[in-house]
Amino acid sequence: MKCFLFILSLSLLISCKKDEGKNYVAGVIVQKGGCGINTWLVAIENPDPNRQSFLCKNEPSPPIGYNCTNSVYIVNLPASLAIAGKKIGFSRWNELASCLSASAAPPHLEVFDITEK
Repeated sequence: MKCFLFILSLSLLISCKKDEGKNYVAGVIVQKGGCGINTWLVAIENPDPNRQSFLCKNEPSPPIGYNCTNSVYIVNLPASLAIAGKKIGFSRWNELASCLSASAAPPHLEVFDITEK
């Protein structure tokens, strides 16, 4: 039995380390907007363009509130998460074309593993 518990503990530890390697993105739902019926603006927590390739590296001039350096539009947000103030997370995405003309506008993403945090 002790051997089984040791193996189970070791397996859990290894699986936790795998999750740490993911490029996990956390954010907060702000409001409905962007291109599409179910598209929502999401403010990214601790934005880092070196880890989150969809973010732009240059701050718009003059600085504006939500922009390509700190937020995204998620085009396929489930209705259960589409509530302003709700915290979410994801680690897989596909960047889509935007209908917005401003170059500093947040990018549009389709996410594949979105969860509530």
